[in-house]
Amino acid sequence: MFFCGVKNNCAIQRDLLRKFVQETGTKMADEAADSVSEKCQQKVEKTEIEVATVMILSLRESLKKCQDELKEAKDESRKWRLSFQN
Repeated sequence: MFFCGVKNNCAIQRDLLRKFVQETGTKMADEAADSVSEKCQQKVEKTEIEVATVMILSLRESLKKCQDELKEAKDESRKWRLSFQN
């Protein structure tokens, strides 16, 4: 799934920074790792919302097309029924 790649990428960045922290023992790098993790999570959440919005809009458009086609089919059916009744 699309989100797995984004989440995995965030996890890789976080893990690399954590490894750097362990090797260097610097507190600043540890804070940077937390910051990257938080920013990645925000990006993932934003991406999930954007994808959901696009899916909803696409489904709404598909539903509208189906409703239009159904209306046309009903109208066509009515025309045929009327022509046979006359």
